[in-house]
Amino acid sequence: MRKSASVLLGLFLFGSVLTGCSDKDLYHPSEGDGDNAELNLDFKFELRTEKQISIAALNADGKAAEGVLFGVYTRNPYEGDGNIKIEPFFTGYTDASGNLNAAIPVAGNIAKIYVAPLSAGYAGVKEVDVQPLMSCSFAATPFPVAGTTRSGIPVAELGFTKISLSLYQLFTPYTDAQVDNFCVPLQGVSPLVSKETLSPSFLNLINSWYPEEQNVQTADLSKSSDIVITDENGAEVWATYVGDGGFSETNPDVYNVLVYYNYTEGKLTSRSDTYTMRMTELLPNTHAGKCPAGLKVQLLYWNGQEYGTVFPKGTRIGFGVSRDGLKKTSNGAVTSTGSYSFKNTASPKVNVDVSGFYYSTPILNGTGKTNAVIRTAKDFNCCIMGFDIRPNGDSKSDYDFNDVLIKLTASPVKAMKPEEDIPVIEEVTSSESVYGTLAFEDQWPQKGDYDFNDFVMNYTYGMERDDKNRITGIKLIFEPIAKGAAVYTRTGVGIELPLSPDDIDAEYLTGATLEEGNSNATFI
Repeated sequence: MRKSASVLLGLFLFGSVLTGCSDKDLYHPSEGDGDNAELNLDFKFELRTEKQISIAALNADGKAAEGVLFGVYTRNPYEGDGNIKIEPFFTGYTDASGNLNAAIPVAGNIAKIYVAPLSAGYAGVKEVDVQPLMSCSFAATPFPVAGTTRSGIPVAELGFTKISLSLYQLFTPYTDAQVDNFCVPLQGVSPLVSKETLSPSFLNLINSWYPEEQNVQTADLSKSSDIVITDENGAEVWATYVGDGGFSETNPDVYNVLVYYNYTEGKLTSRSDTYTMRMTELLPNTHAGKCPAGLKVQLLYWNGQEYGTVFPKGTRIGFGVSRDGLKKTSNGAVTSTGSYSFKNTASPKVNVDVSGFYYSTPILNGTGKTNAVIRTAKDFNCCIMGFDIRPNGDSKSDYDFNDVLIKLTASPVKAMKPEEDIPVIEEVTSSESVYGTLAFEDQWPQKGDYDFNDFVMNYTYGMERDDKNRITGIKLIFEPIAKGAAVYTRTGVGIELPLSPDDIDAEYLTGATLEEGNSNATFI
């Protein structure tokens, strides 16, 4: 029998502990206890050594970036569609000078470590050789720079080119001169495009609300994630690009296209409406390595005959993402139909071809479920929308809704709301994990049989940090895997932390007993 146990420790927040069990008896009394002389304890049993690492981060404007979250891994963490599949063994945030300096424990058999940014707006992984002093740097995707700029163009002068002649009523408000070679809109060239600085606190909120492969939705995803204009006088609306969490690493050539559409309640009734409703291109390319976080685009209202900047009260605004919709060979030809690879409503398909359009309006998806989750961030006077671009029910869907993330704002500030605000199940805190195996010799420090199999267990320590790099909680998971001591030996396990018992919030302690009368916090 094997039995694992977990403990949650609240460092005035959280904590965790363990149990034991027995396998077969490997003890042989007839063989005696062997040499009872004490062992030479000068031997170093440590399998990890402490190394120093320095990580620097610059924002899209080339300035020091505070509050950027990084994870350090023993192997490249990205697998499949660019999702991170393993836990970091260290996490931390950059300080006001844009630096993260820390001592990290590195296993002796590790020759390289991998550093990955976990905050939106950064892409890529750095491979670093293990040495006493290690360093690497990251820069956010910069805003594209145009040779000349022209501002103040009236909406009436914008050229709306139909870019999908046979499949959709899809139009782009950009000319080829208003985007760079990757079809990213240029600030100061298109009158719709500006930029804003996304604060560290906002990006940390994004990390906690849309964490990788966590916070799986149990909400009713048949409800709409579109936004509704509520102000009597209507509203102007903007979308700010936050990041693309799905395809920046292992699929470097996947360029997703973000679009939007407006309608009145009850006008979209079937999936076939995607062929007839008018969609407008918002971002031709959401790739995190090409499109900078903070790129802000004004949305335009289509009244059936022309575009305007004000959406009337009651208007619904929906959004769609075309997975792999822009070809790498577009070379800035944003108005050319040949630059795109849109598919008809036969795609995407569950567990087969997952490229195609994904919508925030449930009825427009083949599954009848929304592929976006929208939430109201009251402290920031905005809504946050995150897309998942695999079909609901697909075997590889992770339901974390961070594949494309945008911030939605309005003027007046409170002039819009989500049609169905899907609440956060649990805010996720940045965490790191340490893995290992503990082997005990029951006659220590006597030599005995010196086989270190009297009790063996695997362990995982998960430590949570806040944006000040303070450890706020620990989760300990133990799995007993062998008991080679005598059958009559009763095995117990405890753990002592270098903390005062007063540092532990017993209300959040589960899976263990905090022993009384000790100067250090000790759990049984």
